[in-house]
Amino acid sequence: MADGLYRKDTIFALATPAGKGGIGIVRISGDEAHEVLKRVFAPRGAVRGDLPDRKLVLGWVIDPDTGERIDEVLAVAMYAPRTYTREHVAEIHSHSGAAVIERILDAVARAGAVAAMPGEFTLRAFLNGRIDLVEAEAVADVVNAASSASLRAACAALSGRLTDTIDEIRDELKEVLTLTISYLDFSEDEVGPEPRDRIASALRSLGDRLKRLASSYRAGRLMTEGVKVAIVGKVNVGKSSLMNKLLEKKRAIVAPFPGTTRDFIEDTLEIDGLAFRLIDMAGIRRSRDPVEQEGIELARSKAEEADVLIVMFDASGSPDEEDRRIWQEYRARAPVAVANKIDIANPVALQR
Repeated sequence: MADGLYRKDTIFALATPAGKGGIGIVRISGDEAHEVLKRVFAPRGAVRGDLPDRKLVLGWVIDPDTGERIDEVLAVAMYAPRTYTREHVAEIHSHSGAAVIERILDAVARAGAVAAMPGEFTLRAFLNGRIDLVEAEAVADVVNAASSASLRAACAALSGRLTDTIDEIRDELKEVLTLTISYLDFSEDEVGPEPRDRIASALRSLGDRLKRLASSYRAGRLMTEGVKVAIVGKVNVGKSSLMNKLLEKKRAIVAPFPGTTRDFIEDTLEIDGLAFRLIDMAGIRRSRDPVEQEGIELARSKAEEADVLIVMFDASGSPDEEDRRIWQEYRARAPVAVANKIDIANPVALQR
């Protein structure tokens, strides 16, 4: 364990979402985890002394000062180093409700544990060598996965696939370094030209592998974070209607009045396992209204961040100066052009 990077205290936190539910889990980790559990847990039956390793035990969680019963629970003790943090870990599985969880957390705190900081359990797992940095980031990606594709990518990283690739490249670089040192220490007459050729070939191969790894970043990011799709266009061309249609629900307010959307609205759509983050924004036009101007600037900012741009046009009339200005502003981004109101379209406008 790396000293100075985190507290030596025994920590605790609610491991399940807050609020009403079937089960709430309070997790405790640290040298005194099992002692803390003993102070707040009274097992039923013939269990005496230390709780068995990794076996759920039925009993009551109690107030450590008064002995008052708080809830009937299952408790489990897990012994280091075969735990997530590689420390002693204990869990209390209770009914989940605001009052009972609050009482249990208060009891655990008074029994000697301190509240964990956000991410502290994973931090301890990383510092104790249970997981590496890539796997630590993958834990957060699994929790935040918004689609099946992002979950698969996070699980691959959590299983160590990326770490294994990086380790292979590092080992090959070490071999190249060894060859380079030997080539520098001995003359070419002694070792011949072969080491130099092997070094050059190995470096070319490693360079290709690193380029492939780097080029996979964008695809990995899109799977993990989702594809940002910004819908842009002038006011009242139907951007909100398109978003509602794609989501198959009324997410954005639709009205016949220009300038209805002034802030951006974001929601997620999953297609073939990949998350698409749709962003509906204020219509772009020249305006003297300071609130609308701020909305337009925010729309431009979101459009710059987007991976895909949809530029909408009103096909019921001919393209005007605002349409042409918006298209020129974004044409370098290879946007998807969408013509709306084609049921009442002007044939000339539709061709343009």
